[in-house]
Amino acid sequence: MLFDKFVRGTRLVGKVKHIRFPISTVAIVIGISGTIESGHDSINPEKKFIHTIVAVKTDYKWKFSLFRTQEPSM
Repeated sequence: MLFDKFVRGTRLVGKVKHIRFPISTVAIVIGISGTIESGHDSINPEKKFIHTIVAVKTDYKWKFSLFRTQEPSM
């Protein structure tokens, strides 16, 4: 019912805005995500989120050590 009515035609999108490497084995990633509602071509500001991710490389693999989501200040 949810997908047949309320969220029909919506899209969830995400985009990496910035990546910084304080050292070669640590990455700080800032991204945004949100919902594009049916009939629109951009994210609804009320449904937009900012994500901060800290990834650490150990044994040749990247692993998330922190994932934080927040609403942008309005």
